[in-house]
Amino acid sequence: MKLVINADDLGYTKANTDGIFLSHSEGVLTSTTLLMNANATAYAISEAKNYPALGIGVHLTLTAGYPLTSPKTLIQSNGAFLDQLTLRQAVISETEVLQEWQTQIEHFEKQMGKKPTHLDSHHDVHFDPRFFELAKALAKKWDIPLRGADPRIPNVQNAFPEPEAISPDSFIKHLDHQSSYTGTELFCHPGFCDAELRKLSSYNEARELELKVLTDPVIQSYLADSQFELSTY
Repeated sequence: MKLVINADDLGYTKANTDGIFLSHSEGVLTSTTLLMNANATAYAISEAKNYPALGIGVHLTLTAGYPLTSPKTLIQSNGAFLDQLTLRQAVISETEVLQEWQTQIEHFEKQMGKKPTHLDSHHDVHFDPRFFELAKALAKKWDIPLRGADPRIPNVQNAFPEPEAISPDSFIKHLDHQSSYTGTELFCHPGFCDAELRKLSSYNEARELELKVLTDPVIQSYLADSQFELSTY
């Protein structure tokens, strides 16, 4: 059974990015997705060459940082993207979304020197009914998978659905529940937490708990003896 363990938010901050790379180099993380407009995007790109086995896709965003294009319907008065709640309620130009996301993917290709392994999105905005077909069209154009629309990976779940119960035992129990699927992606948010991350995200200190689980020898031993085949997209 194919198992992709994907860390969202590569490039969010340097500390968070370092934690993601550690989750891969010393743990069971197989995949990650890169924010193309974040504070540590350039740092993440420069470090990625040290992790050739790590699958890296694009973490499409409409709700964090500043756009790479010049949209009118996607931004606040200060030029930053709308927050999650406002985006849900706003009248949005689908053309602007398509242009922005396409630019994010193009920037990945230019700076990484290859196409992304797959697409997903920050705050799962691509699952918004207004945007899902746009994301599918971009995935088709680049001939890469999209989270939630890849028949090879029919099961997509949060690796740590209960933030108050992040532990090796709870992770193993969660893995056991995926045994009936032919392919699973468990998305997660490991990382080191610093002051910058606390300012940007309400999900902060729990990232270090995720990091500890993903690098725990107990988890590595469990997966080595399981039916799961660790993989990328």
